[in-house]
Amino acid sequence: MFHIRVAMLHFVDVYAEKRFVIVWLYFIDRLVIILISFIALNRAETMSLKVILIAFTTSLSLNCSQDLHAQKHSSLTGTGQSIRFERISLEQGLSQSTVYCILQDSKGFMWFGTEDGLNKYDGYTFTVYKHDPESPKSLSNNEVRSIYEDQSGALWVGTVDGLNKLVPNENEGLSPTSIHYKTNPNNPNSLSNNAIMSIYEDRSGVLWIGTEDGLNKLVPRKNQEAPPTFVHYKNDPDDPNSLSHNVIRSIYEDQSGVLWIGTWGGGLNRFETRLNRRDGSTFTHYKRDPDNSNSLSHNMVRSIYQDQSGVLWIGTEDGLNKCDRKKTKFTHYKNAPDNPNSLNNSVVWSIFEDRSGMLWIGTWGGGLNRFDRKQKIFTHFKHNPTNPYSLSDNVVWSIYEDRSGGLWIGTRKGGLNKFVPSENDGSSPIFIHYKNAPDDPNSLSNNNVRSIYEDHSGMLWIGTHGGGLNRFDPE
Repeated sequence: MFHIRVAMLHFVDVYAEKRFVIVWLYFIDRLVIILISFIALNRAETMSLKVILIAFTTSLSLNCSQDLHAQKHSSLTGTGQSIRFERISLEQGLSQSTVYCILQDSKGFMWFGTEDGLNKYDGYTFTVYKHDPESPKSLSNNEVRSIYEDQSGALWVGTVDGLNKLVPNENEGLSPTSIHYKTNPNNPNSLSNNAIMSIYEDRSGVLWIGTEDGLNKLVPRKNQEAPPTFVHYKNDPDDPNSLSHNVIRSIYEDQSGVLWIGTWGGGLNRFETRLNRRDGSTFTHYKRDPDNSNSLSHNMVRSIYQDQSGVLWIGTEDGLNKCDRKKTKFTHYKNAPDNPNSLNNSVVWSIFEDRSGMLWIGTWGGGLNRFDRKQKIFTHFKHNPTNPYSLSDNVVWSIYEDRSGGLWIGTRKGGLNKFVPSENDGSSPIFIHYKNAPDDPNSLSNNNVRSIYEDHSGMLWIGTHGGGLNRFDPE
């Protein structure tokens, strides 16, 4: 067999008046031009030569097809080639190697919440903000779980011990002031709980804080120097219209302005914020009812997502749910062993709709599922040890689409994956793996990928659990 590494094969027309034929062979690493001299030909002879050349190129392509396939896919491991991840960890100034959340603010600064401090990156250096017992204006706690920039440009930081608002210092050389909002047993208007799980701003500019013990609505005072008040929404066993459960995992506002609250044990709550009052506010509960097949499939809600058409999807510990809000019923999508087109794992961690309208479901143990809603068919993408181009791991933490339409998947043990659609309908798509290689300092720093974020310049930032931060130019 003629072994040659070919990326593309093509020939330019026969130029009889120039007395040569040019055959272009495009290689991965070099360009070869073959000049074949000949005497002037008539039109029929020219066409014959074209046929000969076409046969030559076709034969070469066939002989090289296996090597071309190997060449094409040998570059899909993400390690050991020109692909470069810039590792950003303790040596580069990052405060801690577990990154929980990533945000780029309206000024272009990158912010990273870690297990040990808040980090600000200006493109050159890191500035670390931590709790200082001697400074009441420092961060309230070092474990940062959420970062949010509101419509006014204010930065809010959620920690396991309180909410913080960062106020820039008039002297640019000094650190910003951190205003703390924490629970105070002697103040009923203080935050209900210090463990901040989520921060969300609705379209009217109201800030909602989800905690381990209730939902909070932040109400600013007319006197801006006075601290805001927090309106608490908590479960009251004697009030069926109260919040169904106090552990808040997710907050989402739909296109009609309705707030949806996902709880860890109390199902889903619907709250129409336009109608809410401090007293008399009502929550509509959607919980699992064993006697009602149209009820929510499970009371532990991990994710809430609204697609482009306005349909609400709920990810739970036991299935994906499609919410029909007019009929107040849920359609369940769960694993059915006797149905190969069903969701292949019922523990749903992440939900994402790409720009083409395809729904992607990340699961714990079942890998990635692509849902064709018209055909009602789930296509499964799982790790296959015998296929190096399959998904690298079956626990999918995160799904992200970049500005060019590239789909990126963060996994628990398999690093970062890029989904590459098949070029024809008859073949399977492939996954490009970006994994840690101990001997390659330019590889991904850690295979546990928790967060993916694309900045304004198109650079991807990959947050890992234990390996710090990675900056990657996908181009």
